[in-house]
Amino acid sequence: MSWIGDRGSASTALRDRARVVIGRIRRAERVDVAGSADQATEVEVRRHADGVLELRLNGASRRNALGRSTIDRLESLVSIPPVGTRVVVLTAEGPDFSAGYDLREAAHGNAERLIANGLNFALLKKSRVPVIAALHGNVIGGGLELALAADVRLATPNTKLGLPAGRLGLVYSEEGVRLLVDSVGESRARSMLLAGSILTCAEAKLSGIVSEVVEADFLERRALELAATIASWPAVATSGNRRVLNVVLGADLEDAKALRLASFEPGGALALSIERFASGHGDAVVDDAAPRLIPLDKMALRLKSLRHRVNAEADTARSVLASRGGARLRRAQKSTPLALATAQDPPTVGARTDANS
Repeated sequence: MSWIGDRGSASTALRDRARVVIGRIRRAERVDVAGSADQATEVEVRRHADGVLELRLNGASRRNALGRSTIDRLESLVSIPPVGTRVVVLTAEGPDFSAGYDLREAAHGNAERLIANGLNFALLKKSRVPVIAALHGNVIGGGLELALAADVRLATPNTKLGLPAGRLGLVYSEEGVRLLVDSVGESRARSMLLAGSILTCAEAKLSGIVSEVVEADFLERRALELAATIASWPAVATSGNRRVLNVVLGADLEDAKALRLASFEPGGALALSIERFASGHGDAVVDDAAPRLIPLDKMALRLKSLRHRVNAEADTARSVLASRGGARLRRAQKSTPLALATAQDPPTVGARTDANS
């Protein structure tokens, strides 16, 4: 009996000691996660006077790895951009646009929540303004997803695009695979996803992923010039066409006919362009920035339309956040039985519990 009792006490002591060690490990992991967050790729915001918003990945020392905070920051800035934003340009510091998801963060946090999460870049894909990506160097994994979520992509000759899921032992999300297939076609998507093929800039240009190849010294200048040109066009057209594309591609459920009819508003940019052309002006395009008087009834309609768009954007953002919250809740529910079992273990009299040992 004495031997059995000693054995039980020893087992309890070992269990208590294991709990202390596990607690230390978890505290160390929390410190590591905090340190990883401190080293996360920053998103530098540069606002240009012509309505262009430049979002610059500023983590060259880590090859612009994409952690949770970086992705969330990008999505929040694109989904609710500063007032006056008409075009967004994605640029990056250092030799690579982005080498993919932050695996250091994934090692100490929730890898499933970060890597190839189907909700990544969902808000960016539904942006109400055009998005241009200036690519260079390696555009890999999550970096490729970010690039494909943009509307127009410029690239330097040394750009390489890849999705090394198989090599990492990763099964990609349905949303990520669909984005790849829609961008490069089924055959090339199979080659990239299953055989690990890397696209060169020339191949990406032939595939239609890259619209323009630019020398490295002129990449950002050319991207900003193109953005300024698009921003100079009437916003009702650039934003409306972007949103109709979302409808056609199944990314949004807006009324495409209503979006088109909105461009025919009396006194709008299209009406003035038609008027200029009919009056004999060679350039029928109207400078949307030029001031003009708008009747009060038309202003009321525009405000109503704007209120509708803001509410729609808020609903989209809430649905994405709710989906992420639901996933976290399900993970928490799975871990609850184990936590309860640990908490309900009966305390042993005489057992030594020293948190500082």
